[in-house]
Order: sequence, then structure tokens, then C-alpha cells
Amino acid sequence: AEARTIAEMADGVLLVTRWRKTPAQAAKLALDMLNRAGANVKGAALTRVDLSVQARSGLGDEMMYYQRFKSYYA
Repeated sequence: AEARTIAEMADGVLLVTRWRKTPAQAAKLALDMLNRAGANVKGAALTRVDLSVQARSGLGDEMMYYQRFKSYYA
């Protein structure tokens, strides 16, 4: 409840979720609640992503760059 009140007063809000821990439905509910509170949601961030596991999944074109940039992120 406090987060929604503060979010309404902020210039912008970033929704942060944890990779493979935050259920998609929980993130959607949080986003809906922020929107109903009048928060100016600017974006979302996914934390604690295991890049080696993500790279093995083969999902998304962005992962073709994993080998090139992995030392930068990990």
C-alpha cells in the first residue's frame, strides 16, 4: 500500500522482478495496481538473470551476442 502511495507522487516508477522467481501473474498484478494508483510506470527490470542458463535456452535473437558480451555483464 505504501509503495502505491509513493509511486503516485514520483516522477516515474520502475517495476523490478526477479528472474525465475517472480511469477508473471504477480508482476502483472503489481503493474495493474500501480496503473490504477496513477503511477507513471516508465519500464521494468529483470534482476539476477543467470546469463549462462539463459544463453543455453536459445530464446531470443539477443542471446546470439552472449558470447561476445558475457564478460561485460558477468
